[in-house]
Amino acid sequence: MEVSVAVSGRVPACVAYLGMAYGAAGRAGDARTLLTELQELGQSAYVPPTCLALIYVGLGETGNVFECLEKAVEARDPMIFHLKFIPQCDAIRGDSRYQAVNDELWKRHSDTAAQSGKTAYRYAKAPYLQGGENASWLSTLSTKLGAMPLDGLSALV
Repeated sequence: MEVSVAVSGRVPACVAYLGMAYGAAGRAGDARTLLTELQELGQSAYVPPTCLALIYVGLGETGNVFECLEKAVEARDPMIFHLKFIPQCDAIRGDSRYQAVNDELWKRHSDTAAQSGKTAYRYAKAPYLQGGENASWLSTLSTKLGAMPLDGLSALV
């Protein structure tokens, strides 16, 4: 995972997954360093709130996770949809606040779709979902590193 952060040029999503892995591996100091890095970056560039939430997941700071997720819903952060598939997020999915965030997310997207007559998921044409010449850093990284399972993250750091 450390290699993926370097290869990506410290893309916030890669930094977040590494921070989550550090937290899960008991390396709280390293996780907090990455959290601070993303918070500082967020003052001059957009950092998806879900990135911060992922590091808090690794640190086991549930209150902070949900604070970030509420911001992610407000910001229409597409990364929030990834939480459903990340095994480390199992603990928060059992929390009633997760269902409330999920309900609000889908309500907002349904309202947007009804008003516009278009798909609620406004990121459906994002380059990383199109592939081909428009493939994102994630596709490139996956090709270079090969598929990596999302469970057992602590073994990768």
